[in-house]
Amino acid sequence: MSRPDARRRLQTARILATALAAGPVLMWVVAWFLVRAQGGGLAASAPLTTRAALSVWGVAAVLGFGGALLLRSRAERRVAGARRSGDAGRIAAACDRVQAFLIVAWALLEGPAVLAGALYVMLGDPQLILAAFPVLAFGMLLTFPRPEWFPPADGRGSASGP
Repeated sequence: MSRPDARRRLQTARILATALAAGPVLMWVVAWFLVRAQGGGLAASAPLTTRAALSVWGVAAVLGFGGALLLRSRAERRVAGARRSGDAGRIAAACDRVQAFLIVAWALLEGPAVLAGALYVMLGDPQLILAAFPVLAFGMLLTFPRPEWFPPADGRGSASGP
């Protein structure tokens, strides 16, 4: 079985990144309509306050965002080392690892975003979504696949170059 070329790897990674970011955003939109139709959160009378919910979400967001950045840096280091070696097999293996690192990074960003959506449905306070949106957006921008992370097997250029 042949390995996919660099452009296909980059394209696949970008599709996955977009899909993993779109999931929580779609959930937020649906939650918005549910909360508005209900006239408030589904568990607005629960003992959980918005402040406590934001604190719980904040811990999840810091851990998820930090983990995503750590995995991004590991991906960059892996590719840089493989490119320096010039070994086609090592470069292809590094591209596979980059994709795996990035998928886990996006899941770490997606988790707090989904948590914010669930807390919003419970409490009905839009602060939860307003706090989560920039974390998800900025995290996805920082980890969105770049051509230099998917070099061709010969180690020259990048997935976008000739």
